Amino acid sequence: MGELRATLEKQASSFHFTARTGRGATVQIDDPSSHADGKGHGASPMELLLVAVGGCSAIDIVSILEKGRHVVDALDIDVRGEKPDDAVPSLFQKIHIRYGFRGNVPVDRARRAIELSIGTYCSVAHTLMPTAQITWDFTIDGKIFGPVNTAPGFTGEPR
Repeated sequence: MGELRATLEKQASSFHFTARTGRGATVQIDDPSSHADGKGHGASPMELLLVAVGGCSAIDIVSILEKGRHVVDALDIDVRGEKPDDAVPSLFQKIHIRYGFRGNVPVDRARRAIELSIGTYCSVAHTLMPTAQITWDFTIDGKIFGPVNTAPGFTGEPR
């Protein structure tokens, strides 16, 4: 079994940490609600979960499309999550992902790459699926498309 590692080092501000992965990548983590401006010095842990699911599926999708000899000129991903304000712990209940492709990507290949990523390959999505309904749609050069088929644990219908 492969082991991943991360360390966190507290910074001067109460809830500000610098996280380092075992490979040396860093990310700033903070609790924005503890700052008067509501921003803080980094992403919240829950925001990082949204980043993680978007990043995980982005890597899958580009890999799948490139293996099929489809060039992805650009891929922008917008991930939004909903969680209750008054629950402890406050788990994501809904996550919606919109993939925005630019370039010569066939609609059926983009849809299939997303289905494979979210439905099969993306470990982060599968980690979140027990508590969050994950939905998705996509655009190609601004034209919106939804999924045709869905796998258990997620639906492609926008929220």
